Amino acid sequence: MNAVVGMGAGGVVGANGADSTDGAMLGELFGRFDGVDAIAVVEGGRAMTYRELGEVVARWARVLLACGVGPGSSVVSAVPRSLESVVAVRAVAAAGGCFVPVDVADPGERVGRIVAGVGAVVGLTTRAAVLSGVGVGKGISWLVLDDLAMVARAAAESSAPVTDADRAGRLMPAHPAYLIHTSGTTGAPKGVVVTHSGLGALTRHLLDRYATTPDSTVLHAHSPAFDAHLLELLAAFAAGARLVIEPPEVVAGAELTALLAEHRVTHLLTTPAVLATLRPDAVPTLTTVVVGGESCPPELVCTWASRVNLHNGYGPTEATVMATQSAPLRAGEPVTIGCPLPEVVTCLLDSRLRPVLEGARAELYLGGPCLAQGYRDDPATTATHFIADPTGTGTRLYRTGDLVGPRPDGGYEFLGRIDTQLSLRGRRIEPAEIEAALLTDPTIAQAAVHITTPNTPTARLIAYIVPTPTASADEFGIPGSEALPVTELIGAVPGSIAPTDEFGTPFPERSPAAESIRVVPTVHATAMTGESETPGSGAAESDSATTESDADSASAVPDMAAAFDSAAAMARLRTILPAALVPATLITLDELPLTANGKLDRAALPAPDITPYRAPRTPLEHLIAATFAAACELDLVGIDDDFFAIGGNSLTGVGVSAELAEATNIPITVRWLYTAPTVATMAHRIQTHCADTDPGADALATVLPLRTTGTRPPLFCVHSAVPLAWCYTGLAQHITDRPVYGLQAPTLTSHSDERTAATCSTSRSDPAHAGESPSGTARNLTVDFLADTYATEINRLHPTGPVHLLGWSLGGQLAHATAIRLRAEGRDVTTLAMLDSVVLPDHADPPPRPRMRDLLTHLLGDEPGDADALPDLSADEAATELAAAGPTLGQGLTPEQLTDLHAAYADGVRLSHGYRPDLFDGDLLYFCATEGQTAFLDASMWRPYVTGHLTEHRVHTTHAQLTNPDVVARIGPILDHHLRTVETVAVPR
Repeated sequence: MNAVVGMGAGGVVGANGADSTDGAMLGELFGRFDGVDAIAVVEGGRAMTYRELGEVVARWARVLLACGVGPGSSVVSAVPRSLESVVAVRAVAAAGGCFVPVDVADPGERVGRIVAGVGAVVGLTTRAAVLSGVGVGKGISWLVLDDLAMVARAAAESSAPVTDADRAGRLMPAHPAYLIHTSGTTGAPKGVVVTHSGLGALTRHLLDRYATTPDSTVLHAHSPAFDAHLLELLAAFAAGARLVIEPPEVVAGAELTALLAEHRVTHLLTTPAVLATLRPDAVPTLTTVVVGGESCPPELVCTWASRVNLHNGYGPTEATVMATQSAPLRAGEPVTIGCPLPEVVTCLLDSRLRPVLEGARAELYLGGPCLAQGYRDDPATTATHFIADPTGTGTRLYRTGDLVGPRPDGGYEFLGRIDTQLSLRGRRIEPAEIEAALLTDPTIAQAAVHITTPNTPTARLIAYIVPTPTASADEFGIPGSEALPVTELIGAVPGSIAPTDEFGTPFPERSPAAESIRVVPTVHATAMTGESETPGSGAAESDSATTESDADSASAVPDMAAAFDSAAAMARLRTILPAALVPATLITLDELPLTANGKLDRAALPAPDITPYRAPRTPLEHLIAATFAAACELDLVGIDDDFFAIGGNSLTGVGVSAELAEATNIPITVRWLYTAPTVATMAHRIQTHCADTDPGADALATVLPLRTTGTRPPLFCVHSAVPLAWCYTGLAQHITDRPVYGLQAPTLTSHSDERTAATCSTSRSDPAHAGESPSGTARNLTVDFLADTYATEINRLHPTGPVHLLGWSLGGQLAHATAIRLRAEGRDVTTLAMLDSVVLPDHADPPPRPRMRDLLTHLLGDEPGDADALPDLSADEAATELAAAGPTLGQGLTPEQLTDLHAAYADGVRLSHGYRPDLFDGDLLYFCATEGQTAFLDASMWRPYVTGHLTEHRVHTTHAQLTNPDVVARIGPILDHHLRTVETVAVPR
């Protein structure tokens, strides 16, 4: 049959005198040296000996047993790479359970689907993962590894090694050891169930080939969510070596070099793309390097082969991590994937499952104890990929889909795929999974995914799409999309509140000849009980009908008539797919190229126009690039990459700025990212930072750039009574493909300048500082002055095209006044949006003066429900609380600046109370709070001051909480949809 069976070396003696790894279970392989006092694992400043690690593992394993875990029982591990993740996998193995890792950085819906589908009743996690929401789920109990109560519970258990006498039954090689989810062709991840059967032979090979000893140091760099991390753990623990855990911010380049040098790492398992960022002379302690996951370029072999033992490994998840591996590669010789590992069967078969002639190229099939059980709860896919040995041996073979060429030494040369599966930086990707996610968008008719510049550091996923022609709702099977009768939805007189669909798009005026239009009903909270409300079912007025859209349920159904929006599609993909599966760019085509037989012609797909990758040049650029890459879950970031364009947002930016501030000892805040979003510009700003510059002054400029990138007209967000626009940072991440600018009181800059003008000369050429006016002092601060100032800034930043304005509270009043100024100048104010802005009657009582506590809760960015009950405090105390709160938008503000802000806050309250608006010739989009002091007010109060439609969305929150993260997550998509719609659809007035 032209089959090859891998042969291995003899057994390796462990610390307890055991002479072989053959037949050993995963827990036994991990615990071979648990009786010694040598260092087993290191993470930053933490370390554990083998004895300590073994005792902790045994205690947690007993906790799992007490929770009902038995041989082969699924145990979910939602723990990122850390000392805790090592304890987690070892504890599950010791208990005899099936280790099921999930990536806590994946979208919550994907994680939830995996957790629900594996049948686990218990999981392991950390406090940080719980806060991120990964612990949410029904039917599973989470053990939090770093929770003090949980740690105390585990400490009460025995530290003796767990045996079959402690388990519910005997642990057998055929029991599942781990379950790894890989990219699936059906559009959903598929779970590969791997048993203990092949782990002993794999470990024997690792110890023989890598020659790890108690004097070795192995780097743990792979994610626990992928099976490759088991190679690192087995190579270290089965040999009594030291395992060093790579921090999440370290990916490649200078940071990885420094880590390898600091810990004198001897063994590195990585991808060719990461290895290409290192230099052999900078890491002299390395003796063994193993690459895999993608093709190894010959030039990389030339660089490394003379300095280390460089091995190239190959193996699908379905074959216990690794199936073949090369001997040390040599420069100038073919780069092969080597011979089969011990007990691995390999053979080459043609399309009819017949052995090919000697030396012929063909698809590689694998067999032996290494084969997985199959795909969990998917017998059809299992039967397709795991076939009966055609020679009648009674065993199974796995069809890899990989084309290989045999070598005289019994090894193989990898030649590519025979199907469409892709490989990117060590991760196998099914294009169908990404294409299926794209096709859930009704504005996309066809989709194809390909990879550009494969097997290079600049490799990227590219998606090609064909947009859908305008279609009606019922074509997509949306419930409730039947034609509904319409009776004078919009009256002819200015005085109606226009009904909206669930995205807030006003329905068009009814033609006299029209009997009905097709609409998608607004779904309210009552839909949970099977009820719904349809447009036009609100309270009827004498001349119009009123429909109020609930923002809590308004994003359930996409707009059927909206044109394809690439930025919106990318934003949606990031909520569905892991970061590694999100394409770098989307390319729109009129049609996909096809071959003569009607199949997709991938070779004819046009090459993308991507900015050439420029690698970091200095240590500072390497630091920034690595920090960006870690936050955005990318392998490589170039100096021209924009933090927000590669997947960053204001929330992740807070962490990035904090890390950079700690590493550089410079008071970097998230606000720096808005004016210096690329690696190169951030490095320049850090290098030119003046030590005497007030660290909070950059946040007080009249224009605060919240995002500077995007192809659509910008959104301008006007400050509330608190004269800062920082509250809109959370909203900006929901607004796609357009710049977002905050407009702030010019008095703040003039006050700050008076104190700091002589301290340091700084450039004011960027939007954050341009247009500042010293004339707007508190003595002449009026709505007219602020409206004139903001109109001037808008005209400077965006001199032509549609204008979009948004304001919260006083900001809505100021946006209204600014819109009137711009309209008088002939500008097209396409959007005027308000968040619960109020028109007060002449007889209203004066409001109380706001407290410093009120300002502080606003600056912390998440208004608590009991804010009014908290005691007041001084400016010094507020500054201390801000500093202690960790990275926030208010970080770095001084007591003097807080005093100025508080005074301006009081002025804002005064302005709001006294403002009497003029008439704006346009429409109003209004979000009203349904709880608290303003619950009884709605958009109708603005009827005398707006000539066009009033479109209202009710938001179940209080006035003060309208910019809290959980609230803007509901408002943002509605606002984004509105902005895109009014730019492309003429909304009648």
